[in-house]
Amino acid sequence: MPLPIPLPFPSIFGNLFGRHGELLGTPIDSSPPRGYLDVLSIPMAARLRSSSAILLFLESRLHNLLRFRIQWGALGAELLRGWCFGKDEMEDIGEALSNMVRTLNPYSEESSETD
Repeated sequence: MPLPIPLPFPSIFGNLFGRHGELLGTPIDSSPPRGYLDVLSIPMAARLRSSSAILLFLESRLHNLLRFRIQWGALGAELLRGWCFGKDEMEDIGEALSNMVRTLNPYSEESSETD
């Protein structure tokens, strides 16, 4: 079953993790940023998702998204368009992040701001 969280691997884990989520002895030497990898499994992410440790990461992403949404008519809109995200996609992503935050913290103030 897929994990119900977005995993921009390896950007949230750095270059000490391999394609199977294994901890490497030395960093992978490639030009930063590495970008996305074809990840086969991420047991560390599964452990993070099964605890509330991922909550701060999700709340941070939700806060940033809300900040860009407020600035939609200004610089935030240009940034999001540069990433090929339209207003509808951003609303969908915001709703998904809000649901994830609410699942981990039902009393979160930020999760109710996107509803």
